[in-house]
Order: sequence, then C-alpha cells, then structure tokens
Amino acid sequence: MKTLYTRIFLWLLLVAGFTIGGVIATTMYLARRLPGPGDTITRLRNFEVMEARRIFELRGPEGLREFLSKLDDYFPGDRHLLDAWGRDLATGEDMQTVVQYARVPRTWWSRLRKTNEPIALVFETPDGKYLWLVEHLAAFDAAAITPYYLWIVAAIALFSGVLAYWIVAPLRRLHHAAERFGGGDLSHRVELRRKDEIGQLARAFNVMAGRIEQLIGAERRLLQDVSHELRSPLARLKFAVELAGSSMSGSAQQRIRKEVDRLTELVDMLLEVARAEAEVLQTAAEVVRVDELLRGLVSDCELEAAGKQCRLRWRGEDAIHMVGNRELLRRAFENVIRNGIRYAPEGSDLDIEIAHSEGTASVSVRDYGPGVPEDQLQRIFDPFFRVEDHRSRNTGGAGLGLSIVQRAVRVHGGNVQAVNANPGLRVVITLPEAKATKTLGAVVTH
Repeated sequence: MKTLYTRIFLWLLLVAGFTIGGVIATTMYLARRLPGPGDTITRLRNFEVMEARRIFELRGPEGLREFLSKLDDYFPGDRHLLDAWGRDLATGEDMQTVVQYARVPRTWWSRLRKTNEPIALVFETPDGKYLWLVEHLAAFDAAAITPYYLWIVAAIALFSGVLAYWIVAPLRRLHHAAERFGGGDLSHRVELRRKDEIGQLARAFNVMAGRIEQLIGAERRLLQDVSHELRSPLARLKFAVELAGSSMSGSAQQRIRKEVDRLTELVDMLLEVARAEAEVLQTAAEVVRVDELLRGLVSDCELEAAGKQCRLRWRGEDAIHMVGNRELLRRAFENVIRNGIRYAPEGSDLDIEIAHSEGTASVSVRDYGPGVPEDQLQRIFDPFFRVEDHRSRNTGGAGLGLSIVQRAVRVHGGNVQAVNANPGLRVVITLPEAKATKTLGAVVTH
C-alpha cells in the first residue's frame, strides 16, 4: 500500500463493502422489528395457520389435506397442522421429533455455515391448541448465490479503479514534470485541462516554471554578456601592458600582468559556468565511455603534474558507459583532476580511480595535501568560495572550478561530494550508468 492509487482503490472498496453490508443489516433488522405492511412473512404465516385451523374445524382432516396440497403447489416446504402434542391432524403421524428439532435455537451465522442442514420452523397458535410446522425448506447456500452478486463487486472495483486513476494520473504527470524541470529541462510544462484543484495546481506549476525559466535565462544572458564585454578590455589592457613594459619597473609590470591574467581566468570561468547548465539542454546526449574519457584526461594532465613533480596514479575498470554530454563531463572531470594537482604537495601522488556498482559509476580523485576543515567541506562547491588557510594561499584560482563540477554533475542526474582522506582531500563523482545494451549507441535528447 505504498502508492496513492492503491490506497484510494482499497479505501473505495472498503467504503462500498461497508455500505452494502450496512444496507443489508439494516433491512434485516427493520424486517424483524417493525410491524406493519412490511412484515410480509409474519402476516403470511399467520394467514396460513388461521386458514388451516378454520378448514380443519369445518371440514376435518380431508379438507385440511386438500388445503395443504394447494399450499404446496405455490410455496416451498411441507406444512403440517399439529395438535399440542405434535400429532399431524391431517395424517395422524407423530411429528414430535421434528417439532423438537425445529425448536432448537439457531443463529443466522450457524445456518450460513451449515448450508446442508435441513430447515424446519414451528409456530404455536395464540391459544396454544395447535402447532404449525413447516419443514424441508431450502437451505441458504451462500456458494450457490454468490456468483449472482459478483457483478456488483466487479462494477464497484471497476468504478473505484477508474476514480483512483482519475485522481492519481495527473499527480503522476505533475511528478514527472517536476523531475524533468528539476533535472534542467526548464521548458517542460504540464498539459492538463482539468478545472478542479489538481488542474489549478498544474497551472500554478506552469506559471512558476515559466517565471523561473525567465529569471534563470536572464541571469545566464547577463553573465554571458558581462563576461564577453570584459574580455575585450582585458585583452587591450594586457596588450597595453606589453607596450608599456619599457617605461615601468619589472616588478610593477609583473604585478599588472598577474592581475590581468587572474581577471582573464575569472572571466573565462564565468563563461564556463554560464554554459555548464545550458549546454546539456541544447545538445543531444550520447553514450560516453567514462573510462576512456578519464584515461585521456590523465594523459593530458601528466605534463602539468610533472611540473610539480607529482605522479598521477590511475586505477580503473573497462567499458563503463553512461549517457550524457561528453564535453560537459570532460570539463567536470578535468576540473577535479587539475584542482587535485593544484593542491597536491610537490613530490606527492594523485590517485584517480573509477568503479561501478548497482547501476552507478563513481570517479574518485584524491590528493595528499592539507585537506579542508570539516565545517567548510560542503561550501567548497559554492561559487567564489575559497578556503581561508594554507590550502588556498598561493594556489590561485577563482573559486569556481568545483562549482562548475557540481552543476555539470547535477544536470546528468548524479552527485558530487568531498571528504577528508587524512591526509588530503577525496572528491567523489557519482553518475548513473547506462544499464541496457539497447541504450548504448542511442541518442537521447534532454
């Protein structure tokens, strides 16, 4: 009973069963307790007894037998008019044993369980002079009559299922839309024409999604425009510094060149952040061999690592696939590896490992540097955040590399986390792996 559909369906069945049972029980109670025109069985029984008594007293046993024969033609069961000692007045047969059996109290539940047990009823006239015995009545056979009521159960189940689906189906569509929107498809909307509360919720979601799409789009455009506008004056400034090199001191020239380089790097990183989430939505995804991609990156970064006398130690498994944007994944992995090289002490190692289990691929990069304070581990993925200790002093960087990694990983449905390895920092990227062979080679558009 974990799904809302199951709960609604079973609840409607329970309500319908309770309603039917309540109607039947109330009807039976009223038929037994309330006098009047509705007490048809009692009135019929009294009529039979009084008429049989009248005919017997006027015409004797012969007339009584004729009357009982006519009753047998119209009503089920065998009827007998007895005297107070249980003797049949029509045939003279002793019926005392049957009378004693009929007088044994039985509940409706016992009769329901013992459907093969014969039914006999006995009634006494108000003056106690006669007994009216009815035997060989048809027993109540629940198994025999149940099929006739199954159509009611089937109809209730059908209507309950339709109603539950009518309620749950749009909620599932809303859930799917929220997942797609949260996954980066900002243009996705819910198409529902209902005018009830669920339809109002869908329209409110669409309005919210449209507003968020506008705000994020405006933010991206502003970031891209500002970054592009800054690149040109920075390039001119750098060129001017080169021209003015002869008229200024070497230290001043070096200082200006360093600051220009840092501003240029910052602008490039801002452009990369602006493209990180947009590219997945604009580009068709493809099947990526994660292990091959990482091997290529390790080879590309070996020269940079050699400059710090660091060794890149690679451990991986073959043929790990996932569906995504190759360039965006390359950027994410490259940022983590270069970030590890930046903070790795000279002469140390950088461990890069890839593995897969239960439908996910994980990429781990560990350096052997000073690590990060525990209270700042979650913040290192925030834009422009830099750890204020010896880990970031003299290492440069704009504080955007891991932020780009996080955004790139999230739009692929994965997650990234950092933990202190003591010594050093380990960054682990987890991504969903392509599970089915038929998925490989397919083009998936986000």
